Amino acid sequence: MSLMKPSIRRKIAFGYLTIILMVMGVSVVTLAEMEYVKQKMLFGGAVHAFLDTINELKRFEKNYLLYERRADYPEIVRYIDQADDLLGIKSNRFDAIASFDQINNLQSLLHQYRDFLAQFTSLLDRRMSLMSPADEARKGMIEFRLRTVGDAIVAAALNIERDYRHSIIEASNETRRVLLYSIAALILVAIIAGRVLSRIVLKPLRRIETTMDEIAGGQIVTIGIDSATRRSFPWPRRSTG
Repeated sequence: MSLMKPSIRRKIAFGYLTIILMVMGVSVVTLAEMEYVKQKMLFGGAVHAFLDTINELKRFEKNYLLYERRADYPEIVRYIDQADDLLGIKSNRFDAIASFDQINNLQSLLHQYRDFLAQFTSLLDRRMSLMSPADEARKGMIEFRLRTVGDAIVAAALNIERDYRHSIIEASNETRRVLLYSIAALILVAIIAGRVLSRIVLKPLRRIETTMDEIAGGQIVTIGIDSATRRSFPWPRRSTG
């Protein structure tokens, strides 16, 4: 038993369904890319908060080393703790922005900074008993190391912020590329589907037109239509007498 060919209506419906599925696919891919960029931007809030904290830390450090006011010490410690917490809080998702080595390096620098700050403060507390020349030399060395580590923290934070900006730009470009390729593919499929559907519709119509011309000339007896709704209609020959 031979299989009947699908009807024209089913072929057209299949073409429209294909186009709809393509549109849905493009929409899903685009939304996924946009959500990825959105998450990147949300994680960027942690980077900006960390940079703001480090900038405040360096501001208090400058005043502390310049004026040697003991009251500035708790503020610097508070900003060190805040920066350390920002790196450690899982919800900030620093691991989605910075590499594991970058985060470990920053945490190590913060711990070194805290140690040098404590040593410097300890020497300041001994001033009341008059520091020896050796203590003054050690104080100068610790101050130099404290500034150096502080600058390294700023540089590391700026590197992470730079990498974050580059990742946002790259993610935006990738989203744009995916969207353009998807639209191009959708247009191509629509053009191909349109041509195929036009052939599917026009071919039977042309066949019927040719058949009607032949009927008008009395050349055939029946009309045959290849489809799921196939019908055969008897047609009497024209009388030639």
